[in-house]
Amino acid sequence: MLNLWNVTTGTRLQTLIERSQVNILLPLANGVTADIEIISGSIPTGTRLENSIITGTVFEVAYDTIFRAVFRATTDTGFQDCTIEFVVTGPDSPNWQTNAGLLPVGSNNSLFILDNEIIDYQLVATDTDLSAGDTLSYFIADGDGVLPVGITLSDTGKLQGTTEPLISLDKRAIGGGYDSFAYAGVPMDYSVVSSNGYSSFYYDTVDYGYSEPTANLRKLNRYYPFAVTVTDGENFVRREFKIYLVGDDYLKADNTVMQASTGVFTADNTNVRTPVWITPKDLGFKRANNYTTIYLEIVDNWTLEGAVVYTLEDVNDDLTPSELPPGLTLDSQTGEVVGRIPYQPAITQNYKFTVRATRITTDLDTVTIFANFYEDVLLGNTSFKINKIDLTGDIDGVNDLFELVGKKILLGTRQYTVTNVDARNVLYDVIFVQETLAPSINLQLSRTAIAGQDHFFVSRLSEANKSKYDNRTLKFSNTESYTINNFTPYIEWQVTQTTSTDPFLPAQSPRIIKVGTNYYVGDFVINTVETGGDGKIYKCTTAHAVAAQVDEFGDNIIVSNIVQIDFIDANWLEVAETLEELSVADRITATKQSLEEEYNGTAYITVIDNLNWRIRVPSTAYSRIKSNIQSFFSGSDSSDIIATLIRDNEDKVTIDTNLSSQLNNGRNIGIALFAKDSFFKNIIVASSDEVDIPSTAKTFEVRIIGEIDSNIKWITPTDLGKINANFTSTLKLIAETTVPDTTMLYSVKKGKLPFGLTLNYDGEIIGSARQFGSVNKPGLTVFENLAVSWDGKLPGDTTFDRSYKFTVEARDRFNYTAIEREFTLEVVDLNRTQYTDIYMRPMLSDEQRRYYKNFVSNPEVFNPSKIYRPSDATFGIQTNLDMLVYAGVEATTIDKFVAAAAKNHKRKKYILGEIKSAVAKPNATGDTIYEVIYIDVKDPANSTVTNKNTAVSFKTASKEKITVDSVQYAAVDDATRFRAGYNELAVGTRASVRFVFSQLDEIIIDTRVPAEEELNVDNQDFEVTVRDGGLVNVQLQKGDSEPYRFRPKTNTIKTDSNAINISQTTDSIKYISSIDNMRANIKTIGDEERNYLPLWMRTAQEGFQELDYVTAIPICYCKPGESATIINNIKNYGFDPKTINYDIDRYIVKRTENSDVEKFVLFANYQFNV
Repeated sequence: MLNLWNVTTGTRLQTLIERSQVNILLPLANGVTADIEIISGSIPTGTRLENSIITGTVFEVAYDTIFRAVFRATTDTGFQDCTIEFVVTGPDSPNWQTNAGLLPVGSNNSLFILDNEIIDYQLVATDTDLSAGDTLSYFIADGDGVLPVGITLSDTGKLQGTTEPLISLDKRAIGGGYDSFAYAGVPMDYSVVSSNGYSSFYYDTVDYGYSEPTANLRKLNRYYPFAVTVTDGENFVRREFKIYLVGDDYLKADNTVMQASTGVFTADNTNVRTPVWITPKDLGFKRANNYTTIYLEIVDNWTLEGAVVYTLEDVNDDLTPSELPPGLTLDSQTGEVVGRIPYQPAITQNYKFTVRATRITTDLDTVTIFANFYEDVLLGNTSFKINKIDLTGDIDGVNDLFELVGKKILLGTRQYTVTNVDARNVLYDVIFVQETLAPSINLQLSRTAIAGQDHFFVSRLSEANKSKYDNRTLKFSNTESYTINNFTPYIEWQVTQTTSTDPFLPAQSPRIIKVGTNYYVGDFVINTVETGGDGKIYKCTTAHAVAAQVDEFGDNIIVSNIVQIDFIDANWLEVAETLEELSVADRITATKQSLEEEYNGTAYITVIDNLNWRIRVPSTAYSRIKSNIQSFFSGSDSSDIIATLIRDNEDKVTIDTNLSSQLNNGRNIGIALFAKDSFFKNIIVASSDEVDIPSTAKTFEVRIIGEIDSNIKWITPTDLGKINANFTSTLKLIAETTVPDTTMLYSVKKGKLPFGLTLNYDGEIIGSARQFGSVNKPGLTVFENLAVSWDGKLPGDTTFDRSYKFTVEARDRFNYTAIEREFTLEVVDLNRTQYTDIYMRPMLSDEQRRYYKNFVSNPEVFNPSKIYRPSDATFGIQTNLDMLVYAGVEATTIDKFVAAAAKNHKRKKYILGEIKSAVAKPNATGDTIYEVIYIDVKDPANSTVTNKNTAVSFKTASKEKITVDSVQYAAVDDATRFRAGYNELAVGTRASVRFVFSQLDEIIIDTRVPAEEELNVDNQDFEVTVRDGGLVNVQLQKGDSEPYRFRPKTNTIKTDSNAINISQTTDSIKYISSIDNMRANIKTIGDEERNYLPLWMRTAQEGFQELDYVTAIPICYCKPGESATIINNIKNYGFDPKTINYDIDRYIVKRTENSDVEKFVLFANYQFNV
């Protein structure tokens, strides 16, 4: 055996002080040069191993800590391991950072706190050991004082809560009871009313001390002294503090009690309290088409002076418009938002609004200023006119117009700051703002408009916005303004002729001459043969209406059901016999006229080249059909014309007069403020400029859910397919809902799943279909208490259905909607063989069990949203460190598993290695179902050569005899032998048999010489004098039976063992305990089924190679794509598998023949297993 170390394993090498630099030479034997590595455990944090030296600066520790590591020294001749301990000491006491004495817990760090105010104050202490994971805890020990009522101290040192007032009673009302005097005759409940006009305290109006005494304060002030102790678990440090609680009436100007220069109060302290909101920002979801009440609350009670008024702000904290949901209004007195939200077709609509709470006292009031816009105002202006408003203040005491200066007002959806006002005009007032006015509805040109046109094109507006602009005036200057007449939507197509050798000849151009139509100079028509013409193309030279030919009776002449035209040559000029003879310009004009007749509106044509024209016509249901455009140009029997949609998103705006200047493409000419629209502003005014207005604004958000009936749909089809009996299910039912921020909940409403399968609330079908049943756990075949009939008379005629039907309800978590669907699942009964899995599980110490439990229970490492089937014990997070040994072996009787574990099985430790991941897919090209994160396990006895198994056994040179007289002692002591013992013990010596026997309270020893030694054992002990003169006290357990047996260290070899040959005389054959050999023994138990191997082991990983069976401990199963994140979380957490003592001495058999209960198979301690 190698001796590479000069200390024994388990030696405590050195005690270190935190924050000290160390260079520790590891204790190798003299003259030994070896490579050293740490194979398990850890060395003090902050240090590292360099060659054979531990070096670095030792980090802080929260308490004295033992670090234990196993070092392996390797030389050319072999290696030797040695466990070495280090102790790090030196934890520090906490240091207070918060000053002792009066705490600045009030607003602006004042040294007092008013009643009904919120305290949120952190006491601070530091400890240099915090970086080592130390935590500080704060508490008030018994007898160390109390906090003000309503305030608590958390164990993290935070003072939190709302202070409650200390109410005083007037001494004159000490008797209590009821009085028979007039109201306020006796000073009960502060009903004493001052006769001189002062509200809180009384002042004499005559000589000093002559009239009424000064009244007591309604609320009391009080100092609260207390001591807080901070501890790091080992050291305790105490510090004394005080909180000064003051009643708000103490800060009134008529206070005669407060003294000047207290060092606590300043002149700007006030008794009027700024409201503090307690309603959270997120108000959650509300349902449309329902009555709704939203409660907005502040800290308030009857002892606070002044009433609270709630007003809706114009804008939110992010400068977006402050808008209540439609149908809701704000109650200014209670702060409740109430009303009926109307029907809403959208699924959800977010609303954000800001409410200001103001405490109104006698010197404050609320005013609403309202004004109408005098005229339309274009964007870009910095002023606008309003109808005259109250300037006198006779009604409400406020000069409304001038009160707006310096205020922010909401115009449309934007906020503006008023810089000045002008009230000199008798018809209107002018308001000047700091920002330029932006359009509330954009009117942006989609193409350049030329001077002289009576129209322009803009980006498409909604019908509501068009109606808003109808008959509005666009005033660009005092000399240039236009009134909008109407909007017409337009569509643009590009028409391309694919035959480059043919001219562009629109099939429906020019127009066909028609009776009763008015024609104007320049109009082109075809004088068709069917109407009595010559079929040529003519151009109108005189405006006129075309009439029909009439007979002598005045009736229209009709030929072949077609009215004949009275064509007057003087009104027309023949220009061509065919369309091809027309010039391009005339062809374009003729086509434009035809389009205008076809689509009932002005048409525009732009010639790109000889093969491409762009046309714009009014956008209608007819003009939006591509085939209609193509047939206009090519006819129904031609395919040489292609129509391509360019745009259908602009409106033609017609105005009352021609443009006097050009309007460029992209310019926004929208109106910012529309005449007769209005705005309002809620303001709070004070009686004097010196009065502060105590108010607080808060922005709230609420989401309105619209009508969502029947907006849940099933994704999972009704036919769930097939599942093999006894195989773990990965099925899941999925339904989608349009309800936002919700999960679906599933439940079985009718029918049943196969026994062994259950439906979880999240839609996952958990478990495995049970093939073979028992009394308490039915299997696939169940005979109910009903009449039974058979399909046939002969064997094989009768079959049992394996198809299960069940109805599942899916509903959203808000219980708004629910739907049902019937599903069908078929269970496939592959054969009559039942299979089981075999696992290993370590018996961990309590400390290691807690270590692993805390690790897998940490949601920051294992985010629940990333876990696959978290409610399924087969998947999710694994709470046991189980390692699969064999999957899919025949579930036979337990004795066969015991026999299989007789050879090549020995209690041993396995090495836990890296944390890895793998994917699971149904096939090579399928989508990933889940990913698994596992610990790679190394068996030191397994062969390290690829594709080569460990040897089953080997021979030794042992000369230890194996004889047939070995006896197996009883597994337990024989309690039936009670009181059947002897009082003598035979002791065989070299030459004779001697006896030791008891007699009363003595033990008699028969010695070699003819004498007897008597030992006094009346106290059930005796003393022995040893060679060095010392005494040894021997304790005895007295009894009168012999049920207790001495047993050998190893199990007795039986005659049915095949590990020993009859010709074998010595213990020379040893059987190696390795996973390969153990699995080979299990395989001999019976049939096997590879498909029971976990899917991830049967899936091709990177490199297209299946893992097949691997020694692994799954930690968790996660959703596809999440394993890398979780592994990174594990690394950051610091979990080290190598610290786990994975000591295995047994199998866990999941099921055996006729039993689904787990059973343990202990590894027999036979001497031939190593």
